[in-house]
Amino acid sequence: MKTIIAGSRDAVSYAVLLSAIKKSGFDITEVVSGGAKGADALGERWAADNNIPIKKMPADWSSYGKGAGIKRNGEMADYVVKSGTPALIALWDGHSHGTKNMIELAKANKMPVYVAKVPKLDLEGTLALLARQSLYYRKNLLVSNEAGPVAARKYLIDERGFTEDTLDEFQIGFAPLNWGFDATDAELAKLEELEALYINDGKYVDAYYNRITFPIRDEQGQIRGFSGRTVGASSSVKYFNSAETEVFSKSNLLFGLSKSRESIFKKNKVILCEGFTDVMAFHQSGIKIAVASMGTHLTPAHLISLGRYTNNIVFAMDMDTAGIKFYNKSLPLIQKLGFNHGKFKVPEGQDPCSFLLGK
Repeated sequence: MKTIIAGSRDAVSYAVLLSAIKKSGFDITEVVSGGAKGADALGERWAADNNIPIKKMPADWSSYGKGAGIKRNGEMADYVVKSGTPALIALWDGHSHGTKNMIELAKANKMPVYVAKVPKLDLEGTLALLARQSLYYRKNLLVSNEAGPVAARKYLIDERGFTEDTLDEFQIGFAPLNWGFDATDAELAKLEELEALYINDGKYVDAYYNRITFPIRDEQGQIRGFSGRTVGASSSVKYFNSAETEVFSKSNLLFGLSKSRESIFKKNKVILCEGFTDVMAFHQSGIKIAVASMGTHLTPAHLISLGRYTNNIVFAMDMDTAGIKFYNKSLPLIQKLGFNHGKFKVPEGQDPCSFLLGK
């Protein structure tokens, strides 16, 4: 059947649309589209992916409730009569008047209607979702017998020397090749918005798939995102970080700070590392004052966070080009803001992790 796809701006998500199409049970033979944005654009994308014809309507033909609302309602009514009663799939946030009017008009014209109600997740709900996602990754690393998690455990335990206690403390996990995280439509929409999820050939794909996952927490210990690390040579990009959003900003976050801040304050010193595994190695060795950034240098926001606990920074960097570059780029800002600084010396050819854990 011919099907109109429409939606509230806050409810627009390709993942939600896929779920709605599946749950509607409609046998869609043509997608009716009224624009290049929002749900219309997603409908066109789905139609193109599935070789379904697209019927283009005048721009904004389905926008109701404003000055031209009566005219547009009339255009839709005319189309309904001429097209032989199409179906409607509506992605509705429960508030948008335009989508609500379209649903009411469709029902008045006895059109088949499927409404996917998608509440918008607030920050608290988003952080709870990320916490569940981290537990999902952790469980996958612990129990999966697939090649990826097996190789990840070998790398982390046998090659790097981490104990299960350390991996559990930092909640290190693994994102599988195939999507298996149980989430509601609203949660799928949020993950897609955070670019932690995308759609390929009609299937959900985890942005961190086939990678070791390091949860990135804020100062209070709330998970804000992830960094995914490849195992072996499976990708040219070694680390893949969460996208920059209102929830995750790497210039404001330091890996390990939530676990280290009390000890940093007591010792009046922080060890700044280049890598996540270096931080974990220091903690496993009983030196619980280590943190790491996710960029090529420290930012003012990083130093403001550290300055709440100490003004003494010890750099523990690999003695390679990247480590030296990080140190040289960070030094002017550290000196400008009045921090004292020193170096933790690592033998050439080693990083702090291999030096501390003997691997």
